[in-house]
Amino acid sequence: MLTKRLCKRLIGLGLVAWWATGAQAAVEFELQQSGNIIRVQAVSSENYHAPLNRTASAQVTLRVPAGTSLENTATGETGRVTSVHGDWQLNSRSDRPVENPAFDYLSIGLTELGTTGIPYQADVPVTLFEFEVSNCRGVIRLLDNDSDAFNKMPNSANSNPGNQIAVLGEGGDNAWRKGAANQQVRCRP
Repeated sequence: MLTKRLCKRLIGLGLVAWWATGAQAAVEFELQQSGNIIRVQAVSSENYHAPLNRTASAQVTLRVPAGTSLENTATGETGRVTSVHGDWQLNSRSDRPVENPAFDYLSIGLTELGTTGIPYQADVPVTLFEFEVSNCRGVIRLLDNDSDAFNKMPNSANSNPGNQIAVLGEGGDNAWRKGAANQQVRCRP
């Protein structure tokens, strides 16, 4: 028969093992397009329910052709995104940095820190925000955290680009992982 002390240790070890296996999961960002409307989606490799679905912070950085404008799809307001899950806003815009002068960099951040408003279901895309583009000629893509020269600190704009999402179920660390598909969309005239 198991003693109380042994039961507590086994439960503790089980929780540690559960937490450690969760650290291998990830959240990918992907881009979807419908005409000139671009949707940024998150795809989790795991299901997270309360309280593990709490998102502490997140940022998406897009590399867009220089001169591209974005507008809120609901109001038409320039320089704004339309939040769908979570509250998002354009935190930083770096136009034609010396590291890559053919492009502008847009960092959109989650402003509702600690939100449970982003549902995490394994392999189900969830739209975080959307925007409409104009004056865009070329390709919009997610910043490559590993290889984009503008993501090397310090950069010429003294900004902090990058893709990041911290979910409690992932231990609160950056759960973002570069996915293989839907990392870019082509602007439509």
